[in-house]
Amino acid sequence: MRYTLGVLFALVPLLAPSAWANPSATVVNAVVASVDGKPITLRDVTRRLANPRDLSLNDASKDPEARAILDALIMELVLSSEAEAKKISVGDDDVERYVEEVARRNNLSKDGFEKALLQQKRSLDDYRQFVR
Repeated sequence: MRYTLGVLFALVPLLAPSAWANPSATVVNAVVASVDGKPITLRDVTRRLANPRDLSLNDASKDPEARAILDALIMELVLSSEAEAKKISVGDDDVERYVEEVARRNNLSKDGFEKALLQQKRSLDDYRQFVR
C-alpha cells in the first residue's frame, strides 16, 4: 500500500493562489495533507481543536495543538487504510462496549458522557466514528 503524505502547512499557501496573491485573504479550507489519496483539510484539523476555531494556514502551521492534531489525523488514516487492506473491522457492539467503558472509567452515565461530549462540541455519533 502506498502512502502519500502531502507537505504540510508550509506549502499549502503556494497551492492556494488567491491566498498567495492577497495575503490578507482568509482561506476557509484547504488540503493540508493526504494519505493514500485521502485528503486531510484545514477544517478537519480545526474541528478537533480543544477550542474549535478558524485558523489561517499560517496560524495553523505555527500552532502546536493543530500540528499534533494533524499528526493524529494522518495516523488515523494510515491505520484505517491498513485495517481496510487487511480486512479488519470493528463491529457496532465493540464500539458500544468501548463507549460504555470510557463512560464508566470517568464515573459518568451514558447520558452524562454524552453531555460531556457536547460540552466539547462533539456528538456521541462523532465519538463513535472516531473510536471505530
